[in-house]
Order: sequence, then C-alpha cells, then structure tokens
Amino acid sequence: MSFLLIIALCFTSIVHSQQQCAMISKGGATALRVMTYNIRYDTTADGQNQWSNRKANVFQLIKDRTPDLLGIQEALARQMTDLQTALPNYRHYGVGRDDGNTRGEYSAIFYRADRFDLLKSGTFWLSPTPTIVGSKGWDAAITRICSWIQIRDKRTQQVLYHFNTHYDHKGENARLQSSQLILNQIKTIAGTTTPVIFTGDLNATPNSDPYRTIITNTAFKDSYSISEIPHCGPNGTFSTFDVSNKMGDRIDYIFSTSHFKVLQHGALTDSNDGFYPSDHIPVLAENKYQQFPITVAGGNGDRNELNQLSYPRGIFIDDDKSIYIADSNNHRIIKWKLTLNIGQIIAGGNGKGNQNSELSNARDIIFDKENNSFIISDMVNKRVIRYFDRNQTKQQIIISNIDCGGLTIDKSGFLYVSDFEKHEVRRWKQGDKKGELVAGGNSKGNQLNQLSSPRNIFIDDDCSLYISDYENHRGMKWKKDAKEGIVVAGGNGQGNSLKQLNCPHGVIVDHLGQIYVADCGNHRVMRWCDGDKEGEIVISENGQGNQLNFPSGLSFDNEENLYVVDRANDRIQKYKKRFKLKNFFD
Repeated sequence: MSFLLIIALCFTSIVHSQQQCAMISKGGATALRVMTYNIRYDTTADGQNQWSNRKANVFQLIKDRTPDLLGIQEALARQMTDLQTALPNYRHYGVGRDDGNTRGEYSAIFYRADRFDLLKSGTFWLSPTPTIVGSKGWDAAITRICSWIQIRDKRTQQVLYHFNTHYDHKGENARLQSSQLILNQIKTIAGTTTPVIFTGDLNATPNSDPYRTIITNTAFKDSYSISEIPHCGPNGTFSTFDVSNKMGDRIDYIFSTSHFKVLQHGALTDSNDGFYPSDHIPVLAENKYQQFPITVAGGNGDRNELNQLSYPRGIFIDDDKSIYIADSNNHRIIKWKLTLNIGQIIAGGNGKGNQNSELSNARDIIFDKENNSFIISDMVNKRVIRYFDRNQTKQQIIISNIDCGGLTIDKSGFLYVSDFEKHEVRRWKQGDKKGELVAGGNSKGNQLNQLSSPRNIFIDDDCSLYISDYENHRGMKWKKDAKEGIVVAGGNGQGNSLKQLNCPHGVIVDHLGQIYVADCGNHRVMRWCDGDKEGEIVISENGQGNQLNFPSGLSFDNEENLYVVDRANDRIQKYKKRFKLKNFFD
C-alpha cells in the first residue's frame, strides 16, 4: 500500500502560512512519519486561544499530516480524551505525571493501530529515583516524565521503541541530568541494538549541554541535521499563538538511532485566522529503515580465484543457505557456504567453451528437486544444460538454440525458460522438444500480450509467472493460461521515478505477494504490492561500499532474507529480514 503524500492540503478550518514546506513522501509504504507536538495544556488563561477554541485545528493538522508515530507534550487527561476521540485510527499510551494515572500533564505517544502492535509500555520520572511515581528531580520546578512504547511494525515485522518527554522549563541541571538519565534508561529498556525514536520538548536549544549530551558519542542523531532533504520551515519551534510574532528558539526535537535514515524534516506552520493551533510548532520527520548488507560471497576483486567472482548474474539459495552463483565471466557455477570465505566449483570452471563440461557466460541457475539436478542457462552457447551431480561427471543438454534470459521451475517440476531474442517464455515438460508458449511470443512489443527481451522469471504457488520485461522497463505477471499479462511494476517508460524501472533483471515474490525487482539501470531494488501505482525503494543506490552497482539476480532463503547479486561489484549481498546493528551505546 502506498503512503499518502504529506502535502499542504487546504481546508476551510486551517490554512498554511507561506513558510510551510510541502513534504511529499519519499519513502514508500515502510517509511515512518514521526511527529512531535507540544499542544499546550488546557487553561482558561489563554483566552481566545484556550483548548476548546483551537482543538479542532490541532486535530486537523494531525489528520492532514497522518504521522505514524506522534509524541504529544502538555496534554491533560481531558485533552487526551479529545485527541483519542478525534483520532480513531490511533491508539495511545501515556499517564499523568503527578500520579502515574490521570493527574497532571501527559507525555503521551499515539501510534497507528493499523500499522503497529503494542508490545510493552512504561513511564519513568526524570529524577534520581525514576521509578518513584511523582518524584521531582534536581532543581526542576515541577515533576517531569518520559513515556515509552515497544511496538512491532506489521509491514516489516521490525520491533522498535519510541520514547517521548518534556524537560523542565526552569532547572538547568535538571535538563542536563534528564538527558543522561534518558540515555541510560533507553539502554536498559530498549537494549543496544533495537531501533529507537526519541521525541520531545527539551526546553533547550541546540547549543545547550542537554542537547549535546544526547547527540555526542551516542546512538542518536538529530533528524534536523541528517535529513537528506534539508530542513524546511522555520528553524524555531516555540512561539506565541500569533503568527505575526517572531518565532522563538528550536526546542522541539526528533532524534533517531542509525537504524533509520531521515529522508526529510520540517516544522509545520499551519495556522487559522492568523493563529497557530498551539504555542509550539509541530515537527515532522520522515524516516526509513536502513538496510545494512553482509557480503556473503565475492567482494575480493574481479578475478577467478575461489574467493572471487567476475560479473555474477543468477543465484539460487539452498535450504542450508548454501549459495549457488552463476559466475558469468568466470564461466562457472560456484557454491558458497556462509561459514566459508571461499567457494567451490560445481559446474564449468574449465575455461570458456562449448563442451558439456564447459560453460560460456552462465547466466542463471535453478535446482530441480525432482531430478536432484542443477539446471543452468549457458547463454553464449545458446543452451540450457542439466548437471545431475556436483562432481561434473554427468551433464545433459535439455534445450538447444535458445537465448535464455532466465529460468524458474514450478511445484510440479515444469521448467520455464525466457528467450530474450524470441521475446517469449515457454514451459517445458521433461522430454519436450519444443515447449509450450506461456507468455509473449507475439513478436517484440509493449502490448499486454507482448514482451521485449525478457530476462529473469519467477513462478509462484498459483503458477502465476512474473517476468522482468527488460526493454519495456516493466515487471509483468501472467496468470496460468492467460493470453496476456498484467503490468505489476513500472510500465511508465524508462526512468528513475517510483513509477518507473530502468532495464529490470531479477524478480521474486515473497509470501505476502510483494514483488521485488532488481532495477538494474537505477542501481536499486524496488518492491511493489499488487495494485500499487508506485513502488518503493528497499535498497539503493549506485556505487561501491554498501551500495549497489548494476544488481541482477535476486533470491530469498528459507527465512526470507534477501540476497542480491551485486553484479558490477562482483559480490553477493545479504539483507536480513530483521536486521540489527552494532552495539551503539558501548
């Protein structure tokens, strides 16, 4: 499901000042939109700006921006009731700071119920005795708290934490001690490897010690500072209700651990009839989970030693997580165990040639469980060849005179082969001489019954066939016995927008029906859900290091960890389904 765009919509009850930035969503369905908002406590002293007169505008602002996670400060119990009623798609956790129940201000957290499962929650007091309800710390003027939740993201199954707080407005030492206390509490509660979001009104500026304590030699970064798109909107976040008054200091923050990259960050100046909904400006950040790969094969240069690969293409992962790689320019199939740092040649490796024991630019590999054999696309030799054992003593050419772009096999053992010169995919039963046309075959073209240089293919349990339609820059799905395909990825011309692909290669589908495409020319891996108009980038971009350079083959292991053939970097990258990072706090 694509995320709604974060845009400045016009409503009769609320308008956006000229300073307001348009934060168009960049992260797709797994992005996290996080907001922190001091909504100002309910008091009759505010006159025309008291809660009853402005709450509708607070609600509308939140609804317009649809944050996934929302840290609220200064809310009283009756305001919490109003917020929950106005935001039925959210659930919340929070307690009053005075009694741990309903008295006093809340530092509450709202989360989207359709996206997150609540696992744990809690509150501690900003004092030397954080477990003592109502305890006041150091030189603070009043009692202060930090509330937290542990949640599971239903879209990614990732577990994360959100901490939310409001520091004292007078006690300088209390603010400094609160920063250190919260860091220690996060380490105790969340551990040192789990993603954490930390929001709040710190009553402290970026040049203060409380702020520096949070970001110096810790896990946390200020989203404002690391946003890929520079901060938009005013720098300050504290003001009066009147938009004509000068904006004050920046004291409201969204911090995150390095499990996230920050796509964009802004301060939202929505107003109504010249007044803000609160005396604080809400801050919104769009985050995306970082993917940190592990190089599991190759990555030692473009040569032919057993610890090297040269322009690899196809890949197959066995149940024991052994990796079988079509090492194209080395004209071999090489097996790599995760516990070893070198591979083992199981096919070819005798130099480029056309004998049965030789390969010439092997392009793809699959395993036929029924016949206990490997099937290999031997591209330059224009054949598909079977290796019956791993000692290379018995081979069989099963298809000749074919320009094979990709291979797959269904649950019945039928072989599917794409032909990038005939622009078609055929299904082969054992002993077939010609094969049965199942997709394309209507000459080269971009109609729904045509293909243009198809490459990698994938078959699901329903025998729906997924095809990387290379020169049409799209991913196609052909249902069993269909006469034409359905565009399920790209199909909007060659390009790098979220609606486009550029010379796609590998294609696979997970157990949720999500389609992953190696968007080779854009140096990224895209994910598309059924019916999506746009895909989302799950791994990017071009270059070296942890980035991709002309990715080709894709495969899942039996835990749905994703393996990517990073072709021009001569390596295989593994991306864990549930990733963890190094210990940031130690």
